[in-house]
This record gives sequence, C-alpha cells and structure tokens, in this order.
Amino acid sequence: MGINMDDTFATPSGIADAIVAAGNQAELAARLGVSQQVVSKWLCRGWVPLKRANEIEAKFSIPRGRLANPKILSLVTGTAP
Repeated sequence: MGINMDDTFATPSGIADAIVAAGNQAELAARLGVSQQVVSKWLCRGWVPLKRANEIEAKFSIPRGRLANPKILSLVTGTAP
C-alpha cells in the first residue's frame, strides 16, 4: 500500500512524509506501536497527537510542527492556523 504524493497531496503533510520514510503505513504503525488504522486516521486528518509528533520527530527527523494539530500550534505560537 503505497502513497503517490503527486496524486494525493498538493503539499505533503508531515505524517505523509513519515509514512514515506517508514516505507508504508503498516511499517510506520509497527515502529510506533499502533495499528495501521490509527496511522490511516492521522493521514486523513492531517495531524498526529503531540506525543506521537515528538516520537516521529525523534525517529524520522520530521519537525513536530509539521505533524501536530495546527490549532494547538497556533495557540503555542500565537499565529492563525
């Protein structure tokens, strides 16, 4: 189950980048100790929980700012989502 970045994302999200870095959704899920369905949910909504954002940043060097909920980031940074 691969991701075609050209067809799926105009601007790739951090979670999409993490999936590519891991190889696929199932492999990312295994490395994070979650189900593939959870990764699919994150991909659909475009962000991951902060705890997982920190974990993905550490494992794949993808900045947590590209992974976390934009509403939470806007509260922290004081900028509009």
